Amino acid sequence: MSTLIVLLPEQPRLQASQADVPLPRADSALHFVLTADGQQVLQRGLAAVADWPKADALVAVVPIGDVAWHRLSAPKAPAGKLRAAVISMLEEAVLDDEDDLHVALSPQFKAGEPSWVALLNKPWLKAQLDAIEATGLSVDRVVPAWTPEGPPAAHVWRRGAEAGQAGQAWLAWRDDDGALHLPLASEAVRLLLARQPADQNVAWTASPDGAEEAARWAGDALATQSADQQLLAAARSDWNLRQFDLTARHRGSRMATESWRLFWHGENWRWVRWGLIALVAVQLVGGRLWAWQQEKALAQKSAARTQIVQKTFPQIRAVREPLAQMQREVEQMRSAAGRPGDADLEPLLQAADTAWPPSRGAADNLMFEPGKLVIVSAGWTPQEVDGFRERLRPLGYQVDDTQGRLTLTPAKFKPNPAAAGAPPALPKPAAVAAPSPLSPPAAVPGARPLPAPTTGPAPGAAPPAPEPLQVQPEQQPPYGAGQPKATI
Repeated sequence: MSTLIVLLPEQPRLQASQADVPLPRADSALHFVLTADGQQVLQRGLAAVADWPKADALVAVVPIGDVAWHRLSAPKAPAGKLRAAVISMLEEAVLDDEDDLHVALSPQFKAGEPSWVALLNKPWLKAQLDAIEATGLSVDRVVPAWTPEGPPAAHVWRRGAEAGQAGQAWLAWRDDDGALHLPLASEAVRLLLARQPADQNVAWTASPDGAEEAARWAGDALATQSADQQLLAAARSDWNLRQFDLTARHRGSRMATESWRLFWHGENWRWVRWGLIALVAVQLVGGRLWAWQQEKALAQKSAARTQIVQKTFPQIRAVREPLAQMQREVEQMRSAAGRPGDADLEPLLQAADTAWPPSRGAADNLMFEPGKLVIVSAGWTPQEVDGFRERLRPLGYQVDDTQGRLTLTPAKFKPNPAAAGAPPALPKPAAVAAPSPLSPPAAVPGARPLPAPTTGPAPGAAPPAPEPLQVQPEQQPPYGAGQPKATI
């Protein structure tokens, strides 16, 4: 995200009144730098507002001598009354009228704790912002060029001719007591430096035109700091002097943009950024590795399943749907062996006869189709139906009751009878004395009529005519001890 940093002109001094302060002009040339990361300068220059390069954000820097600093215990007041509370606490420390003061609180402001407060000339600052924004631009932040926060430091620079003190060197000072600026050749600077402990480490810097004179006061050579570097350092500050009634429009979106800028380019968030990048990289690599392992495990399971199918049923050459193909082969083997399946008539009749209520008589009719047995029997009470259904559920069958029709179908997955608490396996057939209640008065639809049991035709006699399906009590295999059952 590109940022344009502009140095505001110094505030005129010794004016008779605020009305005498000259209004800024849109064609006034201001010093600016353009940066993409807050560290390197992409473009620099001295130009009017209309000639500034385009950027995603605009930061205005207030010169060193135009901000006063005060330290106080942050008042506990609602947001709407916070400015008035701060000004009332500074009433004896300032001489300006309340309407001419602009108050800005520290980014670390916390009610009840000591905090720094910046005071500016409100009409002057508002006029500067209005002159820039009148051209269609918007100032996202206003930052001070020198703050009281940080280790002890000193900076020497020269004021411009427009300040009325051409060529005069000034000192900006910062220590535990706060920040101030004084003429370098004044007696106050001598007293300030004389009272400093000998072992105190002060970081001295100077503008290129004040380095020689600053070196005499510092007692050694010092690093020079260009105007571009000063602007970049000021823009990296967490301060924003646009507060209270000078807050920028669209505050929500601008705060989000500014928060993102501080997070992405701020030095204090560097390790957090690296940590997030490392976390995302680990997640991506780990997720891809996990997916590869899962794909490999699925491929191994699929190969093992195919091998089992082909080993069990060698006649299957191409395995596409292992479960369906195995079920189809098992059904074919069962049919070839002449054994009934779960969806055949015999198991359905056996299950229904096992769970038939003793109080019910014979069924009125039976209808069968593969996988479904319909028992027509009127007069069932809800309790009898529920009991019938509950006795069949452990055997793996479900019952639907519709207007005297009990539809018996096998469940999709038949449970283990021993695990489900079902009755033990049915005993071997034995002779019974009573007919089954399921003996239908008519032939089962769809069933092939069977001949009556006989010892065989007499020699030379014609074969007997086929008879319809009926119950033969003498040949009925019982399916439960002591219970009358029927066979087909």
